[in-house]
Amino acid sequence: MYYYVDAEVPGGLAPGHTYDPAQRAADAGPLHLVFDGWMGDDLVTTSPFWFVSERLADALRASGLTGFELEPATASTGEQYELITERALTPVWLRLIPTGSVDEGDDLVLADATDLLVSAAALELLRSFTLEDADIAPAEDGPPLSDVMQKFLAQQAAKDEK
Repeated sequence: MYYYVDAEVPGGLAPGHTYDPAQRAADAGPLHLVFDGWMGDDLVTTSPFWFVSERLADALRASGLTGFELEPATASTGEQYELITERALTPVWLRLIPTGSVDEGDDLVLADATDLLVSAAALELLRSFTLEDADIAPAEDGPPLSDVMQKFLAQQAAKDEK
């Protein structure tokens, strides 16, 4: 069984980073994530990229899970960071590149170019770390929608009814 994981979005890519949506996210090269705030999760995203804390990266390497690569990434805090959170930023982050396939039974898969699908074993590992601000849903239910997106869709539906 697979699960969608919609992780915390703590910020965005540093200015000057160019990403061509026509290219595969895995081919984007080294990334620099600027944290504008951070709730403390060990898995974060800025679509279509995924990042893990060093401690989660170490556990992933030791786990035997399949369907991913880890690459160095740069992490820094933005001007808003200290206004939003008092939490010290974990200094080392790595880029998590899902490379797996559901057909092959891999544990980490990138679906629809942006959505992270994980196996039950991968979800168990992720949940042994801080993952409090992620939305998780069984794959058969489709990707989870954040509270903000649910509110937006409800507003759009109300406008359409008028």
